[in-house]
Amino acid sequence: RAIRFLRDIERMTEDSRVLCREREQTAICTELRRASQQRRAGVVFVCGVPGVGKSLTTATALSTCDAWARRERMPAPQVAWINCMALRTPNTVWKVALAALAPEADVAGGKAGVEPAAAQARVQWRFNNRPPGQEKVLKPCASKRDKRSQGSRAPPRMPVVVLDELDALLRGAEGLTTLCQLFAMATAPGAHGVIIGVANALDFAIHAREELRAAGIEPTEVVMPAYTAADLTVLLEARLGEMVGSHDGSDSGECALSPGVKFVKPALQLCARRVAAATGDMRRALQVCGAALGRAVGQVDQQAPGAEGSRRQQAKAVAVVTGDARQPQLPTLWRRLADRKKAVDTRADPPVTVTVGHMAAALSAVMRDTSSCMVKILPPQQQLLLAAVVRRVERNAAGSHCTVSELLETYTQLCK
Repeated sequence: RAIRFLRDIERMTEDSRVLCREREQTAICTELRRASQQRRAGVVFVCGVPGVGKSLTTATALSTCDAWARRERMPAPQVAWINCMALRTPNTVWKVALAALAPEADVAGGKAGVEPAAAQARVQWRFNNRPPGQEKVLKPCASKRDKRSQGSRAPPRMPVVVLDELDALLRGAEGLTTLCQLFAMATAPGAHGVIIGVANALDFAIHAREELRAAGIEPTEVVMPAYTAADLTVLLEARLGEMVGSHDGSDSGECALSPGVKFVKPALQLCARRVAAATGDMRRALQVCGAALGRAVGQVDQQAPGAEGSRRQQAKAVAVVTGDARQPQLPTLWRRLADRKKAVDTRADPPVTVTVGHMAAALSAVMRDTSSCMVKILPPQQQLLLAAVVRRVERNAAGSHCTVSELLETYTQLCK
């Protein structure tokens, strides 16, 4: 039963609603609409620490812009969503973009057989609406019939390239060169399209800002702050829905996916405060709620017949939501056990209430070291700077201080 309830937590992480990010979503939609109406190029940088809804907000903004284009009877944007973490080499980004943006005749050539240089030329042609190698060649129409045929064609769809997890391409000189070539497409004469970079830091945005402004492109920078305790409380209540009850358990509302399961509001407020003080990561908050739910189900199952088997499943479930790498991932685990327990009668299950005690125990198990979490979410340059400080202080005879020149020397050695 713990696995069935944890499956509901997994579904909550896939919720497509965007809350507490209306301002950021409006900024992205405004740039997309402006580029579509004025038929020009645009650049958007979406930055923020992990778990603050960057990818979800961007995807929702694209869906909103698509619906707006249909209402205005305009061509819907043609989106190429690229997860940079899944790319083997930086040059692969051109093939992935080509498969999503090129016409049907070019999609077949956009597979593994096409060279990165050819894929890059075709993607650049898609942004410039000119054949590769003929950007500056203007061919006059042969007759009035050709003019009428060109005028009757529907306007091309605006290409939108989304580079999710853009930081993954900043690990070497080749990745930086590829990113510069990608964003340089927006500066070409007559370019029409939008490039959206989703990253954890503003490092590349600062690097490319001056070059884009020199070419007449003002990039839109959308910085998403970490969720506050109030934001996390609103998000958790929205995601858990009717599973949230009053502190005395008088609320009789039940979730259709998990009958008889409730979270008391003080427990969610405790989770929101602790996570907001540490990282502000919504995914971590849902992970804590899953661990608390697993503990509550285990406590109820221990008092029911057949508690030994329930305790074994509960141990596996808690290990998954607390991040034990030795256990299989949550989707694999609940699918494997759900196949064996298809005939479970949910009406016979006793009610489960997640209290403040369950949440406090889950917080202690999941968030053991908040300082290491804060270091992990820092940009790579700041992590290198901290490492340089530690190494220099360890080498110092006094062991208490170091000069700026010494720190710069150690930092330069680490960057090499």
